Formats: sequence, C-alpha cells, structure tokens
Amino acid sequence: MKILHFIILLGGMFLLALFLGKQRFGMDPSERIAWSLAWSWVMTVVGGTFAAVSVLVLLKRGIEGASLPQVLPMVIPLLGGLLIFQSHWALALGLAAVVVAWAVVDFLRPKEGKKE
Repeated sequence: MKILHFIILLGGMFLLALFLGKQRFGMDPSERIAWSLAWSWVMTVVGGTFAAVSVLVLLKRGIEGASLPQVLPMVIPLLGGLLIFQSHWALALGLAAVVVAWAVVDFLRPKEGKKE
C-alpha cells in the first residue's frame, strides 16, 4: 500500500510542478485561457472516469448482494470523482463527512491484539 501512496504523491507533485511552472514563466492572456480550458477538460474526464468506475463497482457489488462494509469504501472515490468532475460545496461536504465518520469509527474500534 505504501507504493500506491508514493505513486499518488509523485503524480500530485508532477501536476503541481507543471501548474506552478506555467504560472511562473507567464503566458499571454490567450494562452492562459486555452490552458485553463484544457485543464478543465482534463479534470472533467478524470473525475468522470473515477465516478463512472466507482458507480460500476458499486452496482456490481450491489447485484452480488454485498454487505454495507463491502460497499461503503467505494463511496469515497465516487464522491471524489464527482468533486473533480464538478466542484460544488455539497460534494465536498459529503466527502468530508464520509471520511471523518470513517476515521472516527476506525479510531474507536478496539484493536485486535490489545486487551483492555
């Protein structure tokens, strides 16, 4: 799992360097508009892909009759993909609520090797 986190971090750093490099060296206004439009299209495609894959996996697990703990982890990439696809405060609030609730439940769950 640590390799996956490293790959995600590396990709994020690449995108940040690309974005900051474009802003630092400057462009004329028409290039900025074209670059902003291209960035918007890329984020729409990436977010839509995340959301579509998450919905298909949720549908597959629902058809198979999976339990809620098996279905619930796919809600996070669904909300994240929708947030990338279309930025809206309600999606951000829903994503934050799910992540915080999951963290609280994980924190309060008794550890397996520990007796109290």
